[in-house]
Amino acid sequence: CRVPKGELAFVTLANQAYGEMAVNWALLLLPMLERLGHGDRAVIAGMDQSGVDLFLKHRLPTVTTASFGGIAWNSDHKGSMDGFRWKNGAFRAYGVTKAEVVLWLLRAGRDVSISDVDVAWIAPPYALLRSVPDADVLSGTDCLNVPYDADRSPRKSNVRNCGHQSGSTWSAWFNTGVMFFRARPAAVDMMAEWRDTMAEIKGEAQVDDQLSFNQLVGTVGASGRHAPKFRRFYPLKPASEDGRVVYDGNGSRRIHAIPVSQVCSAHVFHVQQSAEPRGCLVLHLTFVEGWPKNPAKYWRLREAGMLPVRPEPFDQRYLSFTPPQPGPTPPERHEPAPARAGNGWTVVAALQCSPRLK
Repeated sequence: CRVPKGELAFVTLANQAYGEMAVNWALLLLPMLERLGHGDRAVIAGMDQSGVDLFLKHRLPTVTTASFGGIAWNSDHKGSMDGFRWKNGAFRAYGVTKAEVVLWLLRAGRDVSISDVDVAWIAPPYALLRSVPDADVLSGTDCLNVPYDADRSPRKSNVRNCGHQSGSTWSAWFNTGVMFFRARPAAVDMMAEWRDTMAEIKGEAQVDDQLSFNQLVGTVGASGRHAPKFRRFYPLKPASEDGRVVYDGNGSRRIHAIPVSQVCSAHVFHVQQSAEPRGCLVLHLTFVEGWPKNPAKYWRLREAGMLPVRPEPFDQRYLSFTPPQPGPTPPERHEPAPARAGNGWTVVAALQCSPRLK
C-alpha cells in the first residue's frame, strides 16, 4: 500500500471470522482503483493471524493490528460465526482499534476512507469528496427516505434518521460503516476523542462504536462530558455556504452526512432501487433481514452481482433455491398455553417453529 501524502487511503478491518467478506471487499475495490492508477491505495488491517494468512494467500495488501491499541491480537472467539461481534466489550474494543488505524494514517498525512467488510464498492468517491471541500469528516447515515434526504435546504421538520439539513431540530443519525476523514487537525481531534470515549467505557455496556460516535457528535443525548454536545448540536448549524456541511456539537468540527443515494443501504439498493446501482458509490449491507447476518448478506451480494469471492452465473432475474422444509404439523394449541381465553400460539413459540428462522 503506497499512498502519497494528501491522497486517500482505503482501509477495512477484519479477523478470520469475517475474512471472506474482507476478501470480497478487496476484490471489488482494488480493480476499481487500478483503473484509475490507484491500485496500491487500499489495505486490509488483519486482526488475527489466521485472517492475515488468508489475506496474504489471496495476495491482498495487508497490515496487522498487533501493534495497535484496542482489541487484543487474535481475539477472534473461534467457533462463533460472527467472531466477537456480539460481545459488547470486545466489539467496542474493536472500535478503538479501528480509530487507532485511522489515526495512524491521518497523522501520516493521508486522508482516510474507512469502510466495514460488508461494503461493496461500486464507484470511486473522489467526486463526492470534491463536492464538500469544507467537510473534515464525511459519514453515511441510516436515513431511508431518499427524496427527503436529497433536499438539504434549511428547515426544522424532518423524518426519522434523516435530520441532517441545517436547521434540523432532531433525529440526525450517522452510520459509521462508511466514513471519510481528511488529514486535518479537526479530524484528528475528533478521531482521538472518539477513540478515548470508547476506551473509557468498561465491561459489557451496550455502547458500540456507532453509538459513541453519535454521542460525540451530539445527535443523541449522553452523560458525562458529551452531555452538552446534544444541546449545542441542535438545531444543526451550517458550516458551508450551501448548508450541506454542518458543525458537530463541539462547534469546531465540520461534518457532512453523505446522501443515502450515494452510500446506499441494502434497503435503498435492493428494495427501493430493485438492485440497480443508480447513483450508489457503495452498497452497505445494513437493513438486511435474516439470521445469522453473514449468510443473509451473502444472499444480497449475490443478488446484486457483487460476490466475486464466490463467483457463479446469475442474471439478476431469477433466483433458484431450496426452500426450508416444514416439520410435523404443529398442534392447534401451544402447550403449556398461557392462561387466557381463546386458542392459538404465543409469538415466541410460533417463531421457534418457523422453518424460515431455523
